[in-house]
Amino acid sequence: MKRIILIAAICLCFSSTLLSQSKPYNVVFDITTADTAVHQRVIRWINMIISSNPDAKIEVVFYGKSLDMVVQEKSSVTNDLRKLAAEKKSKLCGLPAGHESTQH
Repeated sequence: MKRIILIAAICLCFSSTLLSQSKPYNVVFDITTADTAVHQRVIRWINMIISSNPDAKIEVVFYGKSLDMVVQEKSSVTNDLRKLAAEKKSKLCGLPAGHESTQH
């Protein structure tokens, strides 16, 4: 009888983990500095998060001096931002990453 209860308890534990839903992974970065090293770190962190959890939802909030990060002429991470935007657009359209769409 003890053996049956033990087996039932083990099966119950495994079934609950198999049927459980994954929790959403949401990340918000709040940037307020003009320090380009911080801008580069944020891009690196975003890339690491996306590579480990592609379904993660990431937002970056810019305040004050950090706006230079997204101004094309002043940003030290312009190319990285373009790559992230292209990957996001490809994911939304169901295209492979790096795919450039052409419009006629």
